[in-house]
Amino acid sequence: MKIWKYSMVIIGICVLILSTLTVSAESITDGTGDVYYWTGTDSVWAWKQNNIRDNIDITEISSVLNGDKITITFKVAGNIQTTEKFGYYYYYNTSDTNYLVMAMGGNPIAMATKQGGGEGSYSQGNVVIDGNTISTEFDVLGDTTAQEIWGYAAEWTEVGPDATNHEWWGDWAPNTKFTDNIADDEPGDDNAGMGDTDDDDGNGENVGNNSDGGTSPPKTPGFEILVLIAGLIITFIIMKKRK
Repeated sequence: MKIWKYSMVIIGICVLILSTLTVSAESITDGTGDVYYWTGTDSVWAWKQNNIRDNIDITEISSVLNGDKITITFKVAGNIQTTEKFGYYYYYNTSDTNYLVMAMGGNPIAMATKQGGGEGSYSQGNVVIDGNTISTEFDVLGDTTAQEIWGYAAEWTEVGPDATNHEWWGDWAPNTKFTDNIADDEPGDDNAGMGDTDDDDGNGENVGNNSDGGTSPPKTPGFEILVLIAGLIITFIIMKKRK
């Protein structure tokens, strides 16, 4: 009888211990070969889809909850690049907390913010880049159930305010996050530049319209993010000083 009681106690303790370990995992996957390419000929710019660019071709964004820590992982088909011509961004949003990771030029920034303010509402994540993966561990601030997971990666031919070559490649996961116009593959087609009716996932969704018809030079994505990064850093410093 005593052995039975001891066994039940041990089982109960094990259940309690295991309940504090990994309790959930969430993820989205993205197919390969679905990179978009912004290219121009004779000053006419257009998006081309289904390009191979392994180092920015997103395959998965996932999360694992382990006690009071959450690890969010971002993977590509090739390898994560740490030069200034590559940028990786991913987001994990719950009902009350936003987790954001940005890696450009080998200088990753990870920030978690909880809505409502107060103690513990801001924290920085620990970022590790290894091969095809960026892993970021955060302290859990609030709800951990994802309401939205998404990300994108970009590669530029030239970077900086003086760049003259505007071509670049980008991959969005899920593909529905790409909302610009896609030119038809067939040159001379009457519908060229008016958008494809099927996205890369085959969902039959229109990917949107470009008001300028694709004739104006594109904005280089990623650099506007630097303003957001600066704002987040300032906010984090202010909150740290108040504590």
